[in-house]
Amino acid sequence: MKQYYNILKLLIGAVAILTMVAMPEMSVAAGKNKTKVVTEEQTVKPLSYNKLLKSHDYETMYERALEYFNYRKANRKGEMVNTYNNYVKAASLLERATPRFGGTEREDSVAYYLSTSYYKQGDFMTSAYMFDNFRKRFPRSVFIEDVTYMYALSYYYASPSPEYDQTSTLQAMVAIREYLERYPASKERDNLNAKLDELQQKLYDKSYLNARVYYKIGEYKAAVTALSNAIDKYPKSNHREELLYLVARSQYNLARNSVEAKKTDRYLDVMDRCYNFLGEYPESKYAKESNKMLAEAKEFIAGQKLDASTSIVMQENESHFQQQAAKASEEYQAAQEEARKAREAQKQARKEKRAQKSNKTE
Repeated sequence: MKQYYNILKLLIGAVAILTMVAMPEMSVAAGKNKTKVVTEEQTVKPLSYNKLLKSHDYETMYERALEYFNYRKANRKGEMVNTYNNYVKAASLLERATPRFGGTEREDSVAYYLSTSYYKQGDFMTSAYMFDNFRKRFPRSVFIEDVTYMYALSYYYASPSPEYDQTSTLQAMVAIREYLERYPASKERDNLNAKLDELQQKLYDKSYLNARVYYKIGEYKAAVTALSNAIDKYPKSNHREELLYLVARSQYNLARNSVEAKKTDRYLDVMDRCYNFLGEYPESKYAKESNKMLAEAKEFIAGQKLDASTSIVMQENESHFQQQAAKASEEYQAAQEEARKAREAQKQARKEKRAQKSNKTE
């Protein structure tokens, strides 16, 4: 009996030892199973941007593109903004998905977000082309007003400084006017009208700079023509005063450097140009110099033998000039007085506003 008891005890010990030896292997197996579970979880995570771009999962491409497009994060100023890279990714995914959605209900949505992604990147010439194409393909889309607005702004932002070609400036002005005509009640109306004024100023500046080139290089005959054309093309230009003066100055320089046979006619032209300028701007900072040129021209003409008809014309021009100058001077003084009254009114309004604010705080 005792012998059987010892055998049983040895068997129990052996089982215990075998169990202890097997436990590390079981732990490893458990670890392997755990690792396998983690791997399975990872396979259901969203595809990375690069992998998605190479895939054929167009639905996910569209959804991920909208996520990139609509992403917002607060900047240092507390403004909620997106990033350039997100718009690049959105555009890439939408371009890849575009053929898949052709002819479907989402076709205009894909085209809208793709065009706008380029607009948000600052690629305005591309966005202008794409928005124009959108307008032609989807004239009844729910996005059409927004697209028409961004189409105009694409050309506005693409408009260069006056030193360069102004084709984009002209396109922007046409597009803005089309938008305002189509959506007269738009909340952007005042903002767009201000942009129209800004674009118009660029055209004034461009015309002025181009015309002045001939004067600066001493091509005075060409300068008279170019400067006069600039005045005729943009009669309301804020450069009008200087342009008129430069026409007179160019004509004067041309007359002084002419051969004797042409001086009489050209000095007569100097007088006409000076009369035109001084009649319109009698208080100009260029008035003193213009009067000197006029006096020299008169002095030269006085020494020439003129026919009766030319003398009569000169007298008529002189009389007309005196009347025009007097009228312009009166208008100038009236405008100055009106401006003075406006400044006084603004000053008084600010004073009253400060007084009201002071009374409230008390």
